[in-house]
Amino acid sequence: VCSSDATPELESRMDLAIDCGLAGLSVQDVAEKHQRVEAASYDSRRDQLTVVVASSSRNVSKLLRDISQSMSYKFR
Repeated sequence: VCSSDATPELESRMDLAIDCGLAGLSVQDVAEKHQRVEAASYDSRRDQLTVVVASSSRNVSKLLRDISQSMSYKFR
């Protein structure tokens, strides 16, 4: 992360880890369902978090959106 980054969006200034339904699975299950966050952006005007999640076990990317007041405090 560059300390002089003046980008208005958060995605260039943060790391984000998300549990995509992996709680309670064995280590082998988690390895088989390995997912990673490709990009994330928070729009404070709409209180909307947009996350792109990619899976290495499948050639699939998911776009997750959450419009929730509870999300906004995590980015303040």
